[in-house]
Amino acid sequence: MEHASTFGLEPASALESAPRPRLRALASLPGPRGLPLIGNGHQIERSRVHHQLSAWAQRHGSLYRLRLQGRDVLVVADGELLREVLRRRPQQVGRSQVGSRVSKELGIDGLFTAEGEYWRQLRHLSTRAMSPDLLQRLQPQLSRLCSGWVQRWQLQLLDRQQPDLAADLPRFALHAAMNATLGVSQSAAEACQPQGLHSDIAFVHEHYWRRAHSSMPLWRWTRLPLERRVEAAALRVHAQMQASLQNSRQHLVQSAPHPAQHMLEAMLQEAALAESMEGLPSDSTLGDVPLTLSDRQWVGLLTEWIFAATDTTAQCLSWLLALMARHQGTWQRLQQEISQELGNTMPCADSIKRLPYADALVQEALRLKPPIVQLGLSALQDQVVGDVEVPAGTRLVLLTRHSWMQARCVGGRTSQFIPDRWLASSCAAPSLPFGAGARMCPGRHLAMTQIKTLLVGMALRLNLQPDTSPMPEERLAVSIRPESLDLQWKARP
Repeated sequence: MEHASTFGLEPASALESAPRPRLRALASLPGPRGLPLIGNGHQIERSRVHHQLSAWAQRHGSLYRLRLQGRDVLVVADGELLREVLRRRPQQVGRSQVGSRVSKELGIDGLFTAEGEYWRQLRHLSTRAMSPDLLQRLQPQLSRLCSGWVQRWQLQLLDRQQPDLAADLPRFALHAAMNATLGVSQSAAEACQPQGLHSDIAFVHEHYWRRAHSSMPLWRWTRLPLERRVEAAALRVHAQMQASLQNSRQHLVQSAPHPAQHMLEAMLQEAALAESMEGLPSDSTLGDVPLTLSDRQWVGLLTEWIFAATDTTAQCLSWLLALMARHQGTWQRLQQEISQELGNTMPCADSIKRLPYADALVQEALRLKPPIVQLGLSALQDQVVGDVEVPAGTRLVLLTRHSWMQARCVGGRTSQFIPDRWLASSCAAPSLPFGAGARMCPGRHLAMTQIKTLLVGMALRLNLQPDTSPMPEERLAVSIRPESLDLQWKARP
């Protein structure tokens, strides 16, 4: 028999005797110099902390330490280590306790904040409800909804007004999320009312970010006028979710059995089916039975879905259009692909899959400008990340975009907008805009469909004018958003 080393392997005795890599203590890692007691807290700028963390990663390496509020924080800026950490969820790694507590205080409390058994059951319920059949049923209404928004912008151009997409894209995203999640049907004009759900969600979203990064949680100790306004806005959002919940329940009771027309109906049907199957053997087709949710839990879950879907969809569209305006030829090439594959019609559930360049455009925008550029997590158990010992309770910050921008699998020139890289077979590794591992976002397919459908509708009816100005500055508030979005359009003949 040939020696094992002939094949590049070490004999078992050699492996046993080989010294193990020496582990480093978290406190020994390099990092930016802070001050006694407060550490690095005074250096953090809330709206651009993602740039600061990336700059420190360039200086101190892919694993470095921050000191915040008297505790060590591990920052991970290496793609492989980052994916390894995400694969440990939810058993060994959980959500940031700071962010989760603020979310629960505002009633934004569902799948993304849940942990343990409760998370597993919510995940089971959500993924079973978000089926390919449901996405197919949602597509015709989504195409009509997008056509309504494009028509609104066409009429503004005919009236010699430029569309205000900085204001309209978040409204579109909320409109699409309410339709797909709750079955709420309204026109684009109704969705643009100055007061209402959109303004409440934007207000709560802004102050969630402020609270999550506050070193002094004054709202827990005193009732300041601003905090009362935040909580009143959150209660109005909850009331809308409660009303939609009651309407969907009544509709299911009063009508004959029918396929679910939106996410809430699908989840209510799944929950009712699971309850009727309770007590069956564990090898039944339903698998593990989801728990019965209280009204408060349903409202928290729906509120979370609406917040997440609105923000990420709007920011992805904003950055995609800003990038295309600054890269001449991309809009015209998209229009050519649509003309060849769809003619002059909006896409259906099958035809939208025949637009590889449209998909490449969205993927490239998500790579360069993912709505979520970093993740705040917490170590639930003692563990090792790379060669660093991480005690339970340690806060982790994963620099998802920074890691992806350093990757070599995208064919070089990683800082440039090159959609064609996604059409090459060599670009096989996905980016991380929707997370990874067991807690990958279950709504990612719906989000991609909404983005591409509106993009197709705009390309059919509008021409995006070239822009030679620099890209807008990034501002971080949960997601990254452009400081301005001054795009110029012309109605297509």
